[in-house]
Amino acid sequence: MDYINSETAEVLEFQTVLSLTESEAQEGDTVGIYFPVFEDELPAFTQAQVATISEPQLVEGRWCYKWNLRDKTLAELQQDSVAIQAELTQVLDTHLDTVAQQRLYNDRFTCSLRAGYPGPFQAEGQTFAIWMDNCNITAYQIMAEVKQGSRPIPTGAELIAEMPIIEWSASPI
Repeated sequence: MDYINSETAEVLEFQTVLSLTESEAQEGDTVGIYFPVFEDELPAFTQAQVATISEPQLVEGRWCYKWNLRDKTLAELQQDSVAIQAELTQVLDTHLDTVAQQRLYNDRFTCSLRAGYPGPFQAEGQTFAIWMDNCNITAYQIMAEVKQGSRPIPTGAELIAEMPIIEWSASPI
């Protein structure tokens, strides 16, 4: 918790106030009176807003920090959108790799590559490639709904829960 000096309006952490009090008391100086600065409860705000804290204010005999809400700038919203899309893309890519590894492929690339080559692994590669495309279509639809504002941004777990389940063909090995 922070404390504010009643004379100077200097804001200090509690441990600093204690050390000042001890050192100045030994020298016989007066320290002033430090009052605790309370923090108001964080108000509800949307993903399109930013909450910032104010300088200490004396409100009804009590020092406190107030929260200020402001709308994010267009640049902040675009930066958020890019970061969220990159994070969820990484979550989806990891999921695709994990599913490919169920059949002992290194990743989604080596599994889907088999779809284009005749041989014992072609059907398995085609199954995976079709499933992977369906996952991507689902993810693009979710992203479009988020951008339209018709749904909230999903967590990584929520995104994966909405993906179709793969139905593997029989394994050649």
